[in-house]
Formats: sequence, C-alpha cells, structure tokens
Amino acid sequence: MSVVSFIAFPRPVTDAFVQVLSTLFLGFWTSNHWGLPQGAYMGIYAGLGFATAIFSFMGSFAFAWAGFTASLNLFTGALGGVLGSPMKFFDTTPIGAIIARLSKDIDTLDANLPQAWFQHLGTVALVFYTYAWLGIMFPPCSSSTGERRRWRIPTSIEVKRLDSILRSLLYAAFSEALTGLSTIRAYREQPRFVKVSERQIDVENKAYFMTIACQRYLGVRLDFLGNLLILGIGLIAVGFRTSADPSKLGVVLTYALTITQTFSQMVTQLAQVEQDMNTVERIVHYRNLEQEPPAKLPDDPPQEWPQQGGIDFRNVALRYRDGLPLVLDGLTFDVKPGERVGIVGRTGAGKSSLLTALFRVAPLSGGTIEIDGVNIEKVGIETLRHRLSIIPQDAVLFEGTLRENIDPLKTRTDEHLYSALRRVKLLGPGSGPPPKDSKLHLDNEVRDDSFSAGERQLLALCRALIKDQCKILILDEATSSVDVDTDSMVQQMIQRDFHGKTLLCIAHRLNTIAFYDRVLVMDKGRLKEYDTPLNLFDNPDSQFRAMCDKAGLSRADIVKIRANAEAQLQTAALSA
Repeated sequence: MSVVSFIAFPRPVTDAFVQVLSTLFLGFWTSNHWGLPQGAYMGIYAGLGFATAIFSFMGSFAFAWAGFTASLNLFTGALGGVLGSPMKFFDTTPIGAIIARLSKDIDTLDANLPQAWFQHLGTVALVFYTYAWLGIMFPPCSSSTGERRRWRIPTSIEVKRLDSILRSLLYAAFSEALTGLSTIRAYREQPRFVKVSERQIDVENKAYFMTIACQRYLGVRLDFLGNLLILGIGLIAVGFRTSADPSKLGVVLTYALTITQTFSQMVTQLAQVEQDMNTVERIVHYRNLEQEPPAKLPDDPPQEWPQQGGIDFRNVALRYRDGLPLVLDGLTFDVKPGERVGIVGRTGAGKSSLLTALFRVAPLSGGTIEIDGVNIEKVGIETLRHRLSIIPQDAVLFEGTLRENIDPLKTRTDEHLYSALRRVKLLGPGSGPPPKDSKLHLDNEVRDDSFSAGERQLLALCRALIKDQCKILILDEATSSVDVDTDSMVQQMIQRDFHGKTLLCIAHRLNTIAFYDRVLVMDKGRLKEYDTPLNLFDNPDSQFRAMCDKAGLSRADIVKIRANAEAQLQTAALSA
C-alpha cells in the first residue's frame, strides 16, 4: 500500500500541474515565445499530452486499487464481525439491515467513495494551481462556498442515513415476504403484499429523492457564486487589457469560464465524500460488533472428551438479552452417562432454551453446566459444539453437494456415507451407489427444492450417524416434520444405533420418549418434575400424567412401548 499511496496522493497535484502547463504552453505557442519551429512546439505539446495521460492512468489506477483494498479490508472485517456475533445480534437486527450493510454499503465503498475522493483532490489541486490567475475574487467565493458547505453537509449526512435505514427496512420486508411466499400464495394475499411493497418503496424513494434535492440545492447556489467569480475576473481582465500578457490572460479567461463547474465539483465531491463516509461508519460498526467467546482455548479438554457423557446443570439461569426476563430460572438436574432423558413441557416452558444454554448460544446469567466434570464456560465454544451432536427441529441444507452436507469434514468413505443413507431409509437396500442423476448421489448439488422437510430431518439424522464419535446427542423435536411411521422408524434407529450414548430429546409426541430412562418436565423455565416415565405416570397429580391423559397415552401403552424397545435392543445385540 505504501507504493500505491506514493503514486495516488501526489497525482492530483501533478496532473493539475501538467494540465495548466499544457494550457499555458498554448499561449506561448501562439505568441512564438521561444522562437522555435512549429514541429518543436508540436512535439512539446504532444509530450505534455502524453504526460497527462500517464499521470491520469497511474493516479486513477492507484486510487482504484487503494479504494478496492480498503473496501475489501472493511468488508472482510464486517463479515467476520457478523459471523462471529452472538445470537442476540440476529434476534435484534433485521436480516434486511445486514444484507443492506454488506451489499449496498460495500458497493458505495467500491464504486462511489474512491471516485468522489479522487475527483475532489484533483479539483482542489486544479483550483490551487490556478489561484494566482483568479485574483482577488477567489477568497470571498471560497469563503462563501465553505460557509454553505458547513450547513449543507450535516443535512445531507442525516438524509443519507435516513435513506440507508429505510432501505434496510425495505430489504427486510422483501426478505420476509420471500420466506413466507408459500403462505402468502396459499391465502391469496399477493395483492396486499404487492401494495405493502410498493408503499415501502415509495417511502424509501422519498428519502432518496431528498438526497438528490440536497445536491441540486447546493449546486444552484454554487453555480451562482461561480458566475459572480466569472464576472469579477472578466471585469479585471478588461481593466488590465493593455498591461496584461495576452497568453496569460487567455489562460485566466479559459479557467474562469470553467470555474463554475470547478467550484461546484470541488464542494459537491467533498460533500459526497463526507456523505459516503457515513457508509464507512456503518461498516466499521459491524467490524466492532460484540463477538462470541473464543473458538478454542489453550487448556481445552483432550480430543476424547467427553468420554462418558454425563451432564450436570447447577442452578442455571439464562436470559437472551439484558432487560428480558429469565427463560431458565434456577435449573438443577443431572444426566448420568449413557442415560436417555426426554424433555417435555408446554410451549414457552424453556425446553429449547435448555439446549441454548448447553450449546452456549447465549451466555448464562448464573449457575454452571458441566460435562464429565468440565465446566463448559472454560471450554472453547468451537470445541464444545464439535463434541456435541444435534438433530434440530428445522434441518438446514447448505449450498453444495450432498457429500458436503452430510460429511462436511470429509472423514468418511463413500461406502460409509451410502450405508448411513440406507440406515435412515432414504436409500433402498443394495450395495452400490444410486444413479448419477439421483438427488441422493453424493456428488450432486443440493437445491432448495431437492428435499422435503421430512427428508431434511432424515439427512440430519444421517449426519448424526456419521458423527458417531460424539457421546452426547440432542434431538430438538427431531421428528416433528415426519409422519407417524417414519417417526417410529427413527425412534427404533435411535434405540439401536445410539445405544450407550447420552440422549436429550425434546419431544412433541409422548410415545417417542416413553422408553427413555427419565423424563424431565419443565414449566416457565423451572424444573417441574424429573423421574422415570412410569413413576411420573403413577403420580395422579403430576403434570406428565395430565399430558399423557390429554394425549390418550395409558400406562399399558407405556409399558408396551418400553417392552418393545427392550426387545429391539436385545435383538440388535444378538445380531451384532
């Protein structure tokens, strides 16, 4: 960057000097000031033109490169700041605002700001090199121009900020409409959302129109001042027409005729620079966002951790943001190694918040969580999350091949991956890979419409099977998007393939956790009940009993489910 800066910043001065020298040379040429042949004058003038082109190219390239490099550094920092932000940032920031910040604002940094800064410096250099020819009219015009700039700039910056905010809201609304497009079409609400979008576009355009109006308002007044300067220089030229050098007087009048544009460009580009610096301010704000805890720590536990999979919650309290109520309040329980625990409760009871605390998606407000005796607050956040496996409620597939989605670290062979796909019943029985055009071929690209919600859940289960070294598996209502038969198949697979691992399962169907070792009932962020399914059912006053009665699940059903699960485990053990 030092070489680029060395070329870029002196360029407006040298370029302006060469341009003014070229104009002066035309005067010397017409008066034959040095008595040279016409060919010599032509050669000198051509050399000056070539020098102007060289300086212009070098300066333009250097400014473009410097601007691009600065923009890239800012973008990289802003993107890193967003990706490393805690979840509360995404809870409070509309997705449209993030998109606008990382797209439109970066476009301004790439295209507008370097050009505006480049043109402003060039115009300032041009004015200073012609200052001696502009005479006594330059100081008052410059003072008046600067005065107008001082009150205009704050207005334009605020209008630009308002335009950016409204554009972010527009992007957010558009993104939300795309997300809910199927619902909008199902209820035939397209006309209403079209009107809403048009109204938001009109509101954003009002702010954008004001930015243009501010520029024109200043431009009219700058043109008026420039014309006053031309009038003054013209009167001075007439007064000194007998004593002034005609060639120099011609240069003065030439630049006087363009001084309106020069002054207007100088102030307008400076205003544009200061206005665009608001974009830099917004990007720098994203660079300095609060970040999640460190990904890795020097004293992280060894690769084998956790070896047993025991979990201890001790008086855990959690709130998502300061000022919000606690979603977990004094939660205390333990999960023994290899134990299967079902987590149930009404909507808003804190079931998913429990997993939020376990994965450190949000910082604890109090208490501790230990895995195999290690406080997870003292473990790098990436290390912790790599040692846990989860099948989420809404499975996400990323852009790329199927292989990259189910085995992103590329630790398994094709045979192992296809075997996992067959175990979750996405592929039929057989030994070879599916046809090349099949969506389940490992090297085929995954599209948004490639898999249904249920198939996505099965692919998430496939990921967990591939990541079989994890001792702890969390299921967050993992079968909510599949039918009853598939749910039963998944539960059988969990019994068979994840036997011996610690399981935490948030369930919406009570029969899916009837064979678990214990059931944890939550209510308003607190532990309500924690015991075996049969013990809880046998208590007529328990909340779990009330939930079973409402779901039509009897004690005999629970006993039967547990017996079937035990039989399946014995069968699997014998076949192994």
